[in-house]
Amino acid sequence: MMTKQWSNKSFCTLLRKNGYTFIRQKGNHQIWSKDNTPISIPSVKINCMLAKRLIKENGIVEE
Repeated sequence: MMTKQWSNKSFCTLLRKNGYTFIRQKGNHQIWSKDNTPISIPSVKINCMLAKRLIKENGIVEE
């Protein structure tokens, strides 16, 4: 089973749908936050394993 490689734009859309808000960007990473819990994502394509880990650790729901 192949897992999906995410573009930054599509992962940001997923974060918005799950209630995250954009805080800032510095260098190659963006900082998003929900309930004072920050999450850092790269500004380029997101590796499928990294996306899977971020989704699992932060309780993000894929639709």
